[in-house]
Amino acid sequence: MNQTLGQQKLRHPLTLFTVLLVAGTLAVAFFYQGYASAVRADQKAQTDLSRVEELAKNMAAAKARPRLAALEVEPPDRISRRVNEALEAAEISPESLLSIDPQPVSRIGRSDYQNRATQIVLQEVTLKQLVEFTRSLRDEADGMDTRDLSLTPRTSNSVNEEFWDVRLTLTQRIFSPISDS
Repeated sequence: MNQTLGQQKLRHPLTLFTVLLVAGTLAVAFFYQGYASAVRADQKAQTDLSRVEELAKNMAAAKARPRLAALEVEPPDRISRRVNEALEAAEISPESLLSIDPQPVSRIGRSDYQNRATQIVLQEVTLKQLVEFTRSLRDEADGMDTRDLSLTPRTSNSVNEEFWDVRLTLTQRIFSPISDS
């Protein structure tokens, strides 16, 4: 009987030691999992930061590039057709169109883009017609946009509307990479 009590006394500390050992091992494993998870999260954050920095750099570069660009120069006959369609859309008489003067293509600095300006002169148009005309000329797919607008008041017999003589520049931006050769 003494031995049984002695074995029981011995088992109790051994059981306690085993329980503490298992609990300690589980605690170490738990903390290691947390540490490994934190390391993975840190690595992912580093990767995400690098990606965000790269995207920000690309966005800054894209911001400096022209927004509209065509792949080919629009020929003068298509420009004339575009202007005539815009006149019709704006309800401007064809007699109000004094000239369409396409200029030669010119490179924009040392970039991969070129500009082609077309001078357009109109007479006796209302501001409402002018707004519709310029809106109709604009075409992102072909890199067309209106700029350099000059208005001169026109003397009119009408009390209700003001008429203007207009000189504007229709600009086409063309993507044309500089060759390395």
